[in-house]
Amino acid sequence: MTSLIDAGSLLHKNPLPPVLFTSRTVLASFSIYGPLLLLVAAAYIPSHGLKPAILALLPLVLLQMLLCMVLGYALAILAAALRDVAQLVSFLLSVGIYLSPILFPIQLFPEAWRWVLWLNPMTGLVVGYQQVLLQGQWPHWTVWCATLMWVGVLAVVLNALVARSRDQLVDWL
Repeated sequence: MTSLIDAGSLLHKNPLPPVLFTSRTVLASFSIYGPLLLLVAAAYIPSHGLKPAILALLPLVLLQMLLCMVLGYALAILAAALRDVAQLVSFLLSVGIYLSPILFPIQLFPEAWRWVLWLNPMTGLVVGYQQVLLQGQWPHWTVWCATLMWVGVLAVVLNALVARSRDQLVDWL
């Protein structure tokens, strides 16, 4: 989220596309995350063998990377415009842990209130990873639809932010 602020002096001197800096940050995180996910997947192989569902990890990771790039770029623009966004997002991430089924299976959450969990963009991916790694099943279609919906909504928001900030972004940095 602070990748554009950190690269402010470089963006003042060179007409580089700002998306390069947020993409670099996301790709650097995934260069660490990818091998760790392979180790976790290998640890779950004895539980249910090498079922075809393990192949769902690749599209899940790619979808997560896309979600992170879109959300990261949007938050980087907002952080450049409004410096307090970083503190707000830190708080929301703390709350987000409890609004996603990371600490508990989604079935333990009251069914009437499960829609609250889907307000978190990571819920679909978390449920997808759980279905593949813990149950050895291909993720349910709701996982794919919810995550793609979040990517689409965030892409529309990002498009509006980029259009609105195109002329002023470097000045904000």
